[in-house]
Amino acid sequence: MTGEPSLLARLAIVGEALHGAEWQRAIARDLGPLHPAGPRPQIDDRLVRRWLAGERPVPAWIGDALPALLERAVRERQQHMASLERLRANLARATAGGS
Repeated sequence: MTGEPSLLARLAIVGEALHGAEWQRAIARDLGPLHPAGPRPQIDDRLVRRWLAGERPVPAWIGDALPALLERAVRERQQHMASLERLRANLARATAGGS
């Protein structure tokens, strides 16, 4: 045993980090385009809840998908931060100009 979190634990950690306490439906949407059988709008969010309940095993492809989800989230947040910074700079210039 390496002490690393299980795949189920990693899924829950990433899901909550990306989407908060009610993350199951959102992570199902996130995982759809990464499905190994081909992209789809989402996977069934009930399946995510079955994984959490221990009724079904978490498929191995989820382990590969989690870093991709985090990378996408980082890119999106960086773009959002850049947009906010541009807005802040524009507002600061407008305020300094007396508008």
